[in-house]
Amino acid sequence: MVGYTGGSNQNPSYDSVCEGDGHTEAIRIEYNETLTSYAELLEFYWKNYHGTSHFPQYKSAIWVQDDDQRAEVLGSILAGSDRKRDRTKIQVLNASNWHDAEEYHQKYMEKAAQHRMPPNFPPGRGLTA
Repeated sequence: MVGYTGGSNQNPSYDSVCEGDGHTEAIRIEYNETLTSYAELLEFYWKNYHGTSHFPQYKSAIWVQDDDQRAEVLGSILAGSDRKRDRTKIQVLNASNWHDAEEYHQKYMEKAAQHRMPPNFPPGRGLTA
C-alpha cells in the first residue's frame, strides 16, 4: 500500500505532501513471517535502493515497529555502508500514523506501461505492498 507517514497533517494528500506538510511518501509492506523474514525484506530493500532524494517527501527512511527491527536495520546499514550508495544517509524512524495515498498512486507500476516491477521483486513470498 502506498501512503504518507511522518507528518502532522491529519488529512495529507499528494499536494500537501509535495508542499512540505512533513509527510513522506512511503510503502507499507505486510508480510507473512513464516514465508519471509525481516532480514529478507531488508535484503530486497537494499537490492532496489537508489539513494537519497533532495525532495523531503521522498527521503530515504525505514520506519520500524520495535527495537528488534531497529537493531536489524542498523546492522544492515553498517554491513553495506561501504557500497556504492551510502546507506548511512537512511533515516531509521519509529513507525507513525499511516495515511493511504490516493487511488491513482496505488499499484502505480502495474498501471503505467513505462514502469516495471523491480527485477529483484520476490513473487510468491507472502509480500503485499
